[in-house]
Amino acid sequence: MSTYTDHIEVQIPPHIQDDKVHIYSHNEKPITMMTISLKSEYIVTYSKEDESFEGWSRNPSSESSGPFTLDDEYRELKNMDVLDFKVSDNKIIITKCVSVEEFIFDMKNKKKIILDIYEDDPEFVNFPDDYEVTNFLTNGDIIIYQNYHQNPVIIKYSNNNNNNWERKVKYEMNFCDDKIYKMNIIFGGVVNDKYSIGFT
Repeated sequence: MSTYTDHIEVQIPPHIQDDKVHIYSHNEKPITMMTISLKSEYIVTYSKEDESFEGWSRNPSSESSGPFTLDDEYRELKNMDVLDFKVSDNKIIITKCVSVEEFIFDMKNKKKIILDIYEDDPEFVNFPDDYEVTNFLTNGDIIIYQNYHQNPVIIKYSNNNNNNWERKVKYEMNFCDDKIYKMNIIFGGVVNDKYSIGFT
């Protein structure tokens, strides 16, 4: 029985700034973790020692199988112990950390993204205490899954340009067949036939 494994090539040359200074990824510190976007268009690496994220993308003129190279996106994270993170094809990062609240960050314009988690506090950026999963859909929307008053809830956020993210759907699940069918339509297949959350 044969197996097939996709091969992704990442080049790590010095990054040139102002045509003079050569800057290596994470200041030459080791890479601790990496993640790739759902459509394999963008890679983000994290260095715990350097406390930083770096972005990697393909040359727009290259083929889809071309190598990823270090780009200009850089984010410094002081005093944060990152446990996990996700990235979208639009270069947006969701992080999960040990000692501080999770946050969402746009690598393109280096801005923190605000989600109106609570209707009475539209500027509240922290995630609910009882959330379990946060991820992206293939269209770039953000999905939050949480246990809410006995029944699981899925919340979807969409970007209406200029990093103005708005809640589009808040759906309470009871896992009957009709509900599962409707949620697969609304959320693009985030619920699989095992009644668990499986992001696309």
